[in-house]
Amino acid sequence: MDKIRLDKTIKDMLAQRRQKAELDALSYRDFVMSNADYAALDRLLREKELEEMKLSFSGKSAPPSLKAELKRLRGQKSALEKELGINAERLLPRYFCSKCSDTGRYEGKICECAIRLREELLYSDSSFVCKGQQFSLSTETDEENNKAIEICRRFADAYPSTQILNIIIFGAVATGKTFLAGSICNRLAERGLSFCALTAFGLAREFLNEHTSPAAQRTGLSELTDAPLLVIDDLGSEPFYNNVSREYLFALLDERAVGKRGTIVTTNLSLAELCERYGERVFSRLADKSKGIFINLKGSDKRLNNKQGGRQ
Repeated sequence: MDKIRLDKTIKDMLAQRRQKAELDALSYRDFVMSNADYAALDRLLREKELEEMKLSFSGKSAPPSLKAELKRLRGQKSALEKELGINAERLLPRYFCSKCSDTGRYEGKICECAIRLREELLYSDSSFVCKGQQFSLSTETDEENNKAIEICRRFADAYPSTQILNIIIFGAVATGKTFLAGSICNRLAERGLSFCALTAFGLAREFLNEHTSPAAQRTGLSELTDAPLLVIDDLGSEPFYNNVSREYLFALLDERAVGKRGTIVTTNLSLAELCERYGERVFSRLADKSKGIFINLKGSDKRLNNKQGGRQ
């Protein structure tokens, strides 16, 4: 999901939450005010509270008689609410987030509820599971692999203000490639940054759909080309389509390189196998050392995140 659409979705969801809370309160208030005695008491209490407020604004204190009247009216209202079974809390909007009242801003900053919404949307938009994968969950003992984890951690903490844009993570099955990619995504989500993550199988499906769609319905794969960070998991495991796989992958990587947007790829293939499968043009984009790095995870069928399990 691109940033513009993501931000709009979050804004719309917050607005819907806020509107629902306010409409629910208004509806309940209309129901309560259908009781004539309660409506009259509420109106009188509001008049007296307004009188007290005006005195306060003018720097004057409310006289004892007004304070006594307010206390009496509030007591009567509370008793009547109890008698009628009225839930006074429902007369006010019960917002999903009590901090920001579903505005998405709290004390001049983005509220935690908006950050959580962004994370949920990013995860739901990902075709491979990365939620819950954290660098801190790694129990890796290999020194070289730990260096790789630290490189990815620093990248995730600083992107897009990083010298490198691309990371190619390769190695045998179950050495932790997906865990590293997912941990990067998770850290970006924590920082409120957008990304697009999908499996190579999902990528191949996107390519084929684009290739076979009528010209008027083609999107140019804008969600993939424009994503601030693109993560492709398990490249090389997907079906290979002649006149599609190489061509579309090159166009995607080239477009992202021109836009200086980062790409992370995990694969079980060796560098030679990548070159053989996708051709030199694609490999040149992946292997551009001026913009990226290769990470070769070592080991055999181990889990960097054995506290979580899952595909590696």
